Amino acid sequence: MGNSSSKWSRPLPATTADGGAAEVVEEEAVVEENGILPEQAPQPSLSNQERARLEKKVTSALKHMKRYPKSAAIQRQKLGKLRQYVNKDHDNHTSHFVNAILQQNGLSLVLVTMRRHVKNAAIQDHACRVCTLLARQDSVATMTALPFVLTAMKTHKRNTNVQLNGLAALTFWGMDLKDGEPRARDGDSNHKLAVTVVEQNAYPVIFSTMKNYESNMLIQDKALKALVVLTSTDHDKDNRTAFVSATAWRSLQATITNHGNKPKLQLKTIKILRQIATDHPSAVCKRLSVLVLPTMAAHLTDASIQKHGCSLLLLLATTHEPSHAILWKPGGGREAILAAMQAHQDQEDIQKTAILALQRLPAQTTAQPNNDGGTTTTTATTQQHDKNQTSNAINQGMEAMIASLLKEGTSVSTLTNICKALIRLASASHTNKLDIASANGVEGIVAAMKRGDSVDATVSLHRYACQCLTQLAAVEATKRDIVQQALAIPVIVKAITAHTMKSYELQQQQQDETTEQQQQSPHFLVSFHGILLLVRLSQLLANHAKMMPSIPAIVLTMQVHHDRATLQHKAMVVLHKLAARFVKFKKPIIKAGALDAILKAMLEHQDHTHIQRLGCQCLLNLHHAKTTSMWMVQAGTFQVVVRAMARHSSHIGIQLAAIRVIAEMIPCSSWHVERWATQGMQCLVLSIQMHFDNITFQQLALGVLQLSSKQHSRPRVQRELVQAGGIDAVLTCMKDHHPSHVRIQQSGFRTLNNLTTSRRRAVYHGAVIMQNGGWKVIRQAQRVCAEDEFLQRHAHTLLFKLVIMFLLHWFLWLAYHVTFVVV
Repeated sequence: MGNSSSKWSRPLPATTADGGAAEVVEEEAVVEENGILPEQAPQPSLSNQERARLEKKVTSALKHMKRYPKSAAIQRQKLGKLRQYVNKDHDNHTSHFVNAILQQNGLSLVLVTMRRHVKNAAIQDHACRVCTLLARQDSVATMTALPFVLTAMKTHKRNTNVQLNGLAALTFWGMDLKDGEPRARDGDSNHKLAVTVVEQNAYPVIFSTMKNYESNMLIQDKALKALVVLTSTDHDKDNRTAFVSATAWRSLQATITNHGNKPKLQLKTIKILRQIATDHPSAVCKRLSVLVLPTMAAHLTDASIQKHGCSLLLLLATTHEPSHAILWKPGGGREAILAAMQAHQDQEDIQKTAILALQRLPAQTTAQPNNDGGTTTTTATTQQHDKNQTSNAINQGMEAMIASLLKEGTSVSTLTNICKALIRLASASHTNKLDIASANGVEGIVAAMKRGDSVDATVSLHRYACQCLTQLAAVEATKRDIVQQALAIPVIVKAITAHTMKSYELQQQQQDETTEQQQQSPHFLVSFHGILLLVRLSQLLANHAKMMPSIPAIVLTMQVHHDRATLQHKAMVVLHKLAARFVKFKKPIIKAGALDAILKAMLEHQDHTHIQRLGCQCLLNLHHAKTTSMWMVQAGTFQVVVRAMARHSSHIGIQLAAIRVIAEMIPCSSWHVERWATQGMQCLVLSIQMHFDNITFQQLALGVLQLSSKQHSRPRVQRELVQAGGIDAVLTCMKDHHPSHVRIQQSGFRTLNNLTTSRRRAVYHGAVIMQNGGWKVIRQAQRVCAEDEFLQRHAHTLLFKLVIMFLLHWFLWLAYHVTFVVV
């Protein structure tokens, strides 16, 4: 019945309950370490005629099952047919047969047959196999078969095929498969199918099967595989609690005892214990000396066992203090870790996990006093020896990884894994960052970034190398070493440029791809982490001069990834710091295209407050009256800044940054002032009224109004100021909000004086000031700021001018109307 010639099949001698020879059971695809099934061969497309033929076969089998429900022979025969149809290697049409069975409600007929013929081993064998293969194709649609499969496993404890198929079905339900692949889930959803499997009391059935078949390696492997899936940390913690409550330790210990020479089974056992220790470290700690340490010692050359064993010991050392005694005792976990490091010096994952585990171990307790009141010298000496041994092992592990980075001929994949390991170590503690840097880790990472033949081959290496350097650059001294000793800037710039260009090529080829999909592009991640590294390096002023070659790469990244708000923000941070350092840097930065990139980012991300605020700060740093002022005005700086002020009128940070840009650019020429007044005077007046309690903003804003009102050759500027309500804003600020602030009062005086000195509309301006209570404001300032010579000297003059302007205005008004009446 089964395809014994398949590469998946493995013959298993077994006898069914009715005395017939059991069919050959096909081995299911092995679940890899990451929980993903091996890739299946693509299913060929079928013509309508072929699809109709397949559906006819399924329909015929189901029709006979429905017509003769009590006939065990017919049910067994037709179930065998269905089993043959859904077999993985049957004409490469598995999915078509499975879909046909599910669409024709064939699963319900199979379950009815299982319930009616519950004691027939052959029927249960065929039915369990069909349910297993259906579950592999669609776990959700076949969950109704779970209680029937568990019943079959309980009823036919001595039938090997039933047990194997049942264990495989439990594994597939726990993985929640769809078309042979784990089903896509939202970030907040749990693996509810695995929880349901455990709630249906699957654990006791699995442990019973393991106990009945202690010497059967294949069943033990299937059972352990199911436990690995059901106890996964991706599932709800209740699954692991149920495992501990089910007293499963005897089954695991029997597996280790009976199959100690099978690394495959030992590895799965350690994986299960690692997952259980996440929520129940004390339960695992009690069995550490029996289940884990002997396994690690017996399979010292097996890298996978040592890796997961060290990971388990790391978890216990971090989260479970009572386990420290077991880890420190002779022959305990510490010695197992040291042995793993010594046996696998070229395995960066083992070295990383082992180093972290050793560092998590606290120092041993001090030597206990002896009967004479002294201390046991032997114990103290042993503790010091153990401490030195641990420290040497940590240093040797780091040096071994860094030596591999510097070694010529190391593969790109190995270099990538070493960078990942160093990231984990560097993020663990500040001491690790110092140790890695002192062991030439920076030079090793920079040397590794120079390896590789193509952009595609080095994408992961460059990404993790930049991440690692970013972690190390958290130390102030390392920032300087990365730039000035390791000469990393050219290497970083080359990586950012190459991967940004590759991203641009991919964008042109895949125009229909969504932004979320493009953002997960590995080439984009290289550019992003490269920019983050430059941000960290730019925090040291001594690095700025040598970081100037990175400007074109930063601008290129901003242009290609213009729709990535976070990247735009981080790139602006670097430009802001570099532009603020030296005047000579401003012009080259603008020539590299930074000004256009900043303005474009501010226009495309108008709702992003960080980009708007930082963009204004970058514009302020890039401005220089003699070199860059005209370029910035022609590029539309005023329009962008005013739009930022108007859109974020309540954000004081953006308002301050924007008003500083305007105050810096206005004195350059009267043409600048007119451009500003036309576009932003009303916006500025509104901001003055909203942020009346911020002294810094009020002082800057009144300074801008003072500069604007000073342009007598541009009467349009003063007209815009008055029409926007600038006079009322100035008087309100001086009278109600900051009457005792000398600088604000002086700016207000100068603004009012400039308006009353206008060539064309001085009389009108003076009348408006008087009507809004300007004379009261002047008298109040004269009284409150009695010690300020400027205010005292100009108050009488300004007040006299206002009175004259007011009387002259009304005289002209009266003369005009009298003339009009007479005429």
